Amino acid sequence: MATARDDSRALGVTLYRRLKAGIVSGQLKPGQTLSERTLVERFGGSRTPVRYALARLQEQGLVSADGRRGYTVTPLGLQDVAEVLFLRRVLEGAAAELAAQRITEEQLAHLECLARMVFPSRDPEGYARFVKVNRDFHLGIAEASGNSRLLRAIAGLLDDMRRIITSTVAQSHDIKAMQREHQAVTAALRRRDARGARRALVAALESGERRIARMLNMATSGS
Repeated sequence: MATARDDSRALGVTLYRRLKAGIVSGQLKPGQTLSERTLVERFGGSRTPVRYALARLQEQGLVSADGRRGYTVTPLGLQDVAEVLFLRRVLEGAAAELAAQRITEEQLAHLECLARMVFPSRDPEGYARFVKVNRDFHLGIAEASGNSRLLRAIAGLLDDMRRIITSTVAQSHDIKAMQREHQAVTAALRRRDARGARRALVAALESGERRIARMLNMATSGS
């Protein structure tokens, strides 16, 4: 009996991770319906692991209950975008300031390596690698802060950010400009300049916000 429960929970965790990855990457679109029956038919098992996965996604605001239709992937509105961008400035700025005081030589060398990596322009595979490296860079700073709760909060914001980017500025980032911004952050960390690290990271985030704002304005004016 315990084995059956363990198997059901393991399937629920696996399904949760797969659905979350699909939502964050944009494969599952905002407003798309997810029904328990369809998910059971697709992934097998019973409704129990499906309900577990959907409940976790709902807790994180990634899906919302939609009456008899089941669940829908939660859309990201302008207010959601503004909230995510604001929290990133606050939390990642704080993480950079703490990291400047606590970062190890190994962590700093890793961040410097990420900031120097080169990616071919206008190459979808290269862009996908850059997206991962960019996430690793920001998570690396959060980890170097030494604050585990701050790390978890920033990880969640980066998931939200990927959803935003997928629907706005996907593959239109100026990768070279972002690399320069990352290098400015690591230079401040190398100097153990807490205020400088915060300023450099917030400046990098604000640059990304301006790109997103331009794309949102274009989408709004074109609708």
